[in-house]
Amino acid sequence: MRRVVAFALCLSGALALRAPAYGLPLDRDAAVYQVIGRALRGGEMPYVDLIDHKQPLVYPVYALIDLMAPGSAAAPRVVSALLSAVAAVLVFWLLREGARGATAAALVVVVGASRYVQGFDLNTEHLLLVTGTLPIVLAVKAPRAAFVIGMLCGLAILAKAVAILLLPAALIPLARSHWPRFAAGVAVPLLVVALLYIGHLGDLWEWNVAYNADYASVLSLGDRLERLRGQGAPLLLIAVSAVAAVICLRRRDPLALTLTVWLAGAVLGALAGGYAYAHYFVPVIVPAAALIALALPDRTAVPIAVAALGVLALVVTNRSLAERTYGGNVAVWEASEPVGAAIRERARPGDTMYVVGSEAGFYWQARVEPASRLLYDSILEFRPELTPDLCAQPPRFLVLPAGTYPAYAACLQDAGYTSLNAPPPVVALVR
Repeated sequence: MRRVVAFALCLSGALALRAPAYGLPLDRDAAVYQVIGRALRGGEMPYVDLIDHKQPLVYPVYALIDLMAPGSAAAPRVVSALLSAVAAVLVFWLLREGARGATAAALVVVVGASRYVQGFDLNTEHLLLVTGTLPIVLAVKAPRAAFVIGMLCGLAILAKAVAILLLPAALIPLARSHWPRFAAGVAVPLLVVALLYIGHLGDLWEWNVAYNADYASVLSLGDRLERLRGQGAPLLLIAVSAVAAVICLRRRDPLALTLTVWLAGAVLGALAGGYAYAHYFVPVIVPAAALIALALPDRTAVPIAVAALGVLALVVTNRSLAERTYGGNVAVWEASEPVGAAIRERARPGDTMYVVGSEAGFYWQARVEPASRLLYDSILEFRPELTPDLCAQPPRFLVLPAGTYPAYAACLQDAGYTSLNAPPPVVALVR
């Protein structure tokens, strides 16, 4: 019953803290997931029919969201709140459902909703709040279920590849005799996905491994450090939790080693890509919250911490801060709804559209077949051979989010397009 009450409180808090963001448009990543999720329901395959370079679990999640709430920008944020609440209850259970568990759960809910980790979005890292937490909690609570724990770890890897760095934390509570069953469990979800892509294993490897390696390799150490300069809040959380880890290890708390290795894996995962986007730091939240709560000196510190979190919640989740996360992109993303509606009104069966740049939200709102496997052309920096030949088969609809033509689409300027009404700077055209 305590867990049920804790879940209800955590879910209410998580939903309320995201309220300022419900009216915001979807960001670039979420729009891509929505488009591929919808196509998945129509039988198309990620990496084969439509290209993205994230791990495969996020697409069926968005397919389900599109099925239950088609066209809703708020629905992914509600799911994000649900995942945050589940993670909070898991850490509450992990810390023996006492005052420290409640503090850790409150930390997960509040920090997990802040703009500093893009907490009101639903990205691949937000899936790790549950897929990365559940196997480690089960390893501590039910270590004999090694095969199931391994399967859950395999699922976490399918949510975000850096989850492989969390495996050592799941192994620590397991007896060595359980490790073979754990390894077999990890392999099962990965083999299932490989079987689904028989005949397309090259595409699966290219967009899950090869492209991501190239994407990260272009950053120098200086580039990586420069990108960290804008992530003061997550870095402060990591620093505080590292101090908490030292305190817990000195006390020889039985959970300390597992939580510390978990934190280290999550931090390495956040830094591995090098781009230091805010959502990369989401997996750090749960182990950091657990370590901070566990390190509190006595019960008198707990209510003080919870009260401080209440104040923090008001500061980090208001609408103006949510909009600051997106910066100047909000105006373009908000234009996707009216532009998409205008295209839908004119679309006929067999029509195609192409969106220049990285704004897949126009595809999602218009519900017209993309003219290319690429949903965003930033991929062309690393894979120029995939440049679409728009001149040979001009799409019926063309959207220029910044109002300009790229070089590879310059031929379309004289292809007989007329303008649709679109808020500037967006230009929408129909042929």
